[in-house]
Amino acid sequence: MVYENVQYGYSMIAVLVIVLLLVVYFVKAQPVALYITAFIVLAVMLNFYKLKVTVDASSVSWEMGAGLINGSIAVKDIKEVTVVENRWITGWGIRKINHGTLYNVSGFDAVNIVLHDGSVISLGTDKPTELKQVIQTVISR
Repeated sequence: MVYENVQYGYSMIAVLVIVLLLVVYFVKAQPVALYITAFIVLAVMLNFYKLKVTVDASSVSWEMGAGLINGSIAVKDIKEVTVVENRWITGWGIRKINHGTLYNVSGFDAVNIVLHDGSVISLGTDKPTELKQVIQTVISR
């Protein structure tokens, strides 16, 4: 059994496009600053435009954007899985939050994965109940 879900960060992309347009408008007289800022905004967009979560018999894996940011957890290391709704202030991207590390590109729904060592990985998803059920099914095998 392999589960895969890709969530696109349309809101994040929209915000970054607006930032890029504002920079082009206000900094057009200074081409070096424009190029540097445009490069930074495009690099951020490339790394955070999507979050792909994959669950198979041995691991839960995630990959952000083009794949430079990724991670994996062995199923045997998972203690508990819960669905959570993050507050708007938590934001998008990669965050250290009260209960662990959050990987998110859009929305507020996430699945908290508590490991046996007490650490928590929170994966943002547009299908939290489905992801939780798949992980729990794999754990119980």
